Amino acid sequence: MNRFLLQLFALSIFAGIGIWIWNTYSPEQKQLNDLWFILAFFVLITFLAHYLLVGRGDTKPNQFVRNFMGITSLKLLLCLFSIVVYGILNRAHAIAFIVGFLIHYLVFTAFEVVILLKHFSQNKPS
Repeated sequence: MNRFLLQLFALSIFAGIGIWIWNTYSPEQKQLNDLWFILAFFVLITFLAHYLLVGRGDTKPNQFVRNFMGITSLKLLLCLFSIVVYGILNRAHAIAFIVGFLIHYLVFTAFEVVILLKHFSQNKPS
């Protein structure tokens, strides 16, 4: 779990640098200070998903698959809900928010899948 936290911290630092570069060098109408909230949101849900999937130590494959599908579905619905609410409340910046959100979603989902694949390939019985 400590290695995962270190990797998640490194990813969040790189994403934070990307957000800073975007907000510093992009045109003013494309800048979005809410990207920091998106980063915090994804760090939190990635940590929670990883803890619920790996941290509890369920070793039954069927249980893991059920948990993975359930957590992924809940995460997707939460993300969709967040996008819709933001789009309704802040139409002026909705496109920039959605693009930033999508980029974060793809990066953090890919990170989560790679970490899980590495974790379970190391723990696979010979």
